[in-house]
Amino acid sequence: MKKYKVELEITKITKAQPKPIPEDELQASFDAIVADYMELPYTIKLTPEADGTYYAYVEELPGCATVGDTKEEAMEKIREAMWGWIESNLARGLWIPLPKAG
Repeated sequence: MKKYKVELEITKITKAQPKPIPEDELQASFDAIVADYMELPYTIKLTPEADGTYYAYVEELPGCATVGDTKEEAMEKIREAMWGWIESNLARGLWIPLPKAG
């Protein structure tokens, strides 16, 4: 029986690693996505409370609510709450509901 010598050449194949995105560029891109959602026509409900404050919530965003001393303050605070709600869900990879069809 004849013996053969086998030589193998192993070539390591590597994928090119993607260039890391600078933190400031990543945040700017993320902020742009949140800003796009903020432009959508979400349904904001504003209700006067017995104590004279105003309760504001977004129908399509569960748990997105706030209270303000005036209508104007409640509306300002609900916009801030919406930004935080959308940003938080995006960061965790969760679904963002779209506004109700008009």
